[in-house]
Amino acid sequence: MDKAKLRDRIRALREKTTSKGCTEAEAMAAASKAAELMRKAGLSELDLEMSESESQTQKRGQSVECHLWRVISACTNTSSILLEKEDGTFVRFIGKEPGPEIATYLWTVCDRAIRKEVQAFKVTSFYRRRRSIATKRQAVSDFKMGMVARLGNRLLELFEDIRNEEEGAQAYQALCEQFPNLVDVKRRNRKLRYGEAASHGYAAGANVNLSHGVDGQDNSPDLIGTS
Repeated sequence: MDKAKLRDRIRALREKTTSKGCTEAEAMAAASKAAELMRKAGLSELDLEMSESESQTQKRGQSVECHLWRVISACTNTSSILLEKEDGTFVRFIGKEPGPEIATYLWTVCDRAIRKEVQAFKVTSFYRRRRSIATKRQAVSDFKMGMVARLGNRLLELFEDIRNEEEGAQAYQALCEQFPNLVDVKRRNRKLRYGEAASHGYAAGANVNLSHGVDGQDNSPDLIGTS
């Protein structure tokens, strides 16, 4: 049984109380079973409050756009980690519901938008004037830096009213408990060479629709932190 299903089972067992119509014997048996499952799986009370969601990615933590993982985590009161699995690489977000699901949605939207806008940038005269592979790569990198900066600023503004440092800290604690040997990804020091490319990227960052949530409704991000 995976951890998410195990948490759901434990939560269901703990819902079996006398106030919900169970007999005292049934409630005690359910509580005992829940405690046993938690003990065997090494789950804490904090673990039961957390959920997680992940998305497959081609990134390895060094790409310009990976900066958005931390921004999205801050906006959704989650914490993120890059995982290497047999079937690929995944970025996982951990936190209280529905934060991780919305974080995954936002990353998917931003990642897809960046790839789309990079392709559009590659047909501009500025990009075509770059002569070597190295200068073309630098132009794309600078374009991404501008776009990521704009997206990050927009996300921080959009989620300003629901960002919660305490819930973010709890998400990080849960991440550390789940992955006690985690290592922080060291970012490359990138120098901006083409300001014009960065300006193109910054402008492109305004074209991305960040208003929709995981269920396709405009007000879905407001679900974070509400009852």
